[in-house]
Amino acid sequence: RTKQYFNAYGPTEMSVCVSFHQVDPDRLYDNRIPIGRPIANTSVYILDVSLNLTPQGIPGEICVSGHGLAQGYLNQPETTAQKFIDHPFRPGEKLYRSGDLGRWLPDGHLEFLGRKDDQVKIRGFRIELAEIEHTLMQHPDVEAAVVLARSFQGTAAELVAYLVYRREFDVIELRSYLSRFLPDYMIPTYFVPLERIQLTTNGKVDKIALPDPTAVYSRQHQYVPAGNELEAKLVSIWEVVLGRPKIGIHDNFFDLGGHSIKAIRLVSKIKKDLDVGVELNAVFQALTIHNLARRMSNLHPAQSEQTAVSHILFNPNQPHRVFFFPPLPGYGVVYQGLAEQLTDYSICSFDFAVEENRLEQYAESIRARQPSGRLVLFGYSGGGNLAFELAEFMNGQGRQVTDIILLDSWRRQGESKANRNPDPSEVDYYANLARDYPPGPNKSDLSPSSTVAGTEIIHQTEVFLSYLTGLNHSGRLNANIHLITAVHDQQDLADDNLNQDWSGATTAEFRSYPGSGHHLDMLKNDHLAHNAGLISGILNEIFEVKRPAKI
Repeated sequence: RTKQYFNAYGPTEMSVCVSFHQVDPDRLYDNRIPIGRPIANTSVYILDVSLNLTPQGIPGEICVSGHGLAQGYLNQPETTAQKFIDHPFRPGEKLYRSGDLGRWLPDGHLEFLGRKDDQVKIRGFRIELAEIEHTLMQHPDVEAAVVLARSFQGTAAELVAYLVYRREFDVIELRSYLSRFLPDYMIPTYFVPLERIQLTTNGKVDKIALPDPTAVYSRQHQYVPAGNELEAKLVSIWEVVLGRPKIGIHDNFFDLGGHSIKAIRLVSKIKKDLDVGVELNAVFQALTIHNLARRMSNLHPAQSEQTAVSHILFNPNQPHRVFFFPPLPGYGVVYQGLAEQLTDYSICSFDFAVEENRLEQYAESIRARQPSGRLVLFGYSGGGNLAFELAEFMNGQGRQVTDIILLDSWRRQGESKANRNPDPSEVDYYANLARDYPPGPNKSDLSPSSTVAGTEIIHQTEVFLSYLTGLNHSGRLNANIHLITAVHDQQDLADDNLNQDWSGATTAEFRSYPGSGHHLDMLKNDHLAHNAGLISGILNEIFEVKRPAKI
């Protein structure tokens, strides 16, 4: 305590250093000691890939300028041009791109997060491994963390987290923790517990020494082969879907790299190969081949757990039920995060039905689950258009839909394009949105254009797009319509056949609420919490749910 310590940051391209932080001996630092504030005559910028300033707390590349900046690299004009760029905020000056990652802390100090070289691309998204490691290190039971992108047996790269844990390892709890801070595509597929993380002689992580996570799983779990014909058939199906050999009947689907899209593939392949329909929920509940086989043993060929159309039930024990319809590409699992925010309501989240009689299927399924009472439909984007059409259909059958909640859905009017084939690039765009779907307990890679799952998703996307382009919402309902709108750019308003004036589509009440985020971001991060609050308020009013006053 009689000494003073300074944590300084400074690449060779800057004289002396860029910033420094005097270490406080009485302060308990969270994992990283800051690198402080810039020194005199030096400026630091944290920029994103488009050279825009990042908000406080958001990682970006550390870029520096000032009197101490070098002019470039001797006899290396190309490298100089790449690293010493024209200053985007001070004309006539140069800005050095360090390749380091950092962020601003609330107290105005800088935090160093690692090298940009550690940035990888997973399922089409650029990911900062250091950001994942930093989030893991915030968990009170994680002592050390290293995250890598690794490929196995020729598959696409997947995220692997190597962890030194302070207590018994709980993967499900850790995934749940990460999902509160990171988007789905940044949550690792594999979590590998280690006694310690081995370092090289230079004090850096010895990445070569880190074990293959699939081998670690095999050592930790005793292999139990199939005990009957049904289990043997399911083993074969799981091995195809998961791309892994020698799967035991007690192996957890999600520990093996499963996720929501692979669960969809699994249900589809079971139906195709065994002619038995199981709910998607069954995979999330059974988790193992043994449990799934026991569940299926009471079903015979051509029988099905499915009622008319595939769906997922969230919060099933709540008294008030709402029926959700998905946006493109048409999978109900997209609402998992929203359902976690609407815990007071039972949510039946449908997939898009590719059959022509889809409205009859939905109506039959809804009647079976809710023969009476207030009937409330919800749809996001194209799911809202589907919900409106179903409401018209059910009203024509004598079952009154009382309320429709639309999350940034556009009313389709004008010339129908029912015979138009969807543009392939448009299909690929929407099909690829499935890569960011929530995974249940886990997630992995999806390449719609190159997998069996992708073939199914692309087909469903094509049918859904064709259905939507053929709609013309000319009818009027006797149902309350609640519209939550996104933040729109000018180009969003360019199509004369699309508008958000749903007031003319109902003889009852129409209300509009300003939501949070652009269209594709409304169920993500902070936007999700805001929009879920709006939806909860609407549902509370519909079902006349009174909340206790806050004291």
